[in-house]
Amino acid sequence: MAKGVKLILAALIIIGGSVFGQAQDKERMSGEYVPLSVVHRLSYENFRDIKLLHTAIINYGGGEEEFDKLVEEYAEAVSLYFRNEYEPSAKKFKENEKNILEVAKRIAEKYKQDTEKIQNEVIKIKTKAALKIALAKKDYRMHPAIDAAVTDGSYTLAKANDFNVRTRPIDAIAYYRRAKERYFKVFSIFEAQLRELSDRSTKRSDVKFYEREANKYRLPEKYNRDLADNQNSVYQGGEGGKSDNREKEK
Repeated sequence: MAKGVKLILAALIIIGGSVFGQAQDKERMSGEYVPLSVVHRLSYENFRDIKLLHTAIINYGGGEEEFDKLVEEYAEAVSLYFRNEYEPSAKKFKENEKNILEVAKRIAEKYKQDTEKIQNEVIKIKTKAALKIALAKKDYRMHPAIDAAVTDGSYTLAKANDFNVRTRPIDAIAYYRRAKERYFKVFSIFEAQLRELSDRSTKRSDVKFYEREANKYRLPEKYNRDLADNQNSVYQGGEGGKSDNREKEK
């Protein structure tokens, strides 16, 4: 994560915690229950959601500019609170909440499209592999873990879509990541199984066949961004780029 973003998050942890605690105290001591209740709730929830969305915004959204805009809105709401302008502060927190939701919904749709494409590709690969090996009359059966990974991935994708429909995009994003992770296992299981068959084969033609097939199931570099994002890491550079894994959820 960029140094500036780290400092912003560190500052918000301090400020957000302070607002959360003070708003509880002031709510108990004053008659301004409505605005202070909003400040109390959203000072915690908005901070939590901005933090959870950071990697997704950088990897699939509008980048640091979009992230910084949400942070600045949050900070403005906090500033109004510390000036004892509770109603404007509550209004700004609600505006921030709305904008966080809109960003999350847009990004969740991107995750949905990408995950469904990955599902489609994995099922095609699995089907073609089964047919090709059957036609080649090789003594080979697909590893049962492949079916399990596809089934688990599809269940998780359905769960993500359900959260998305129910306007819970941040939860949906978490499940889309899990679904991708399960689908990517199909590639690694295929490759490992075929290389093992190659190592065990005694016929030169079989060794070449299994090695050639194994090479086809290396996870394509086009998924490097997804791999980094699945670890809640900011993706760096092109297809061969590295991830910045310092931004992981604790």
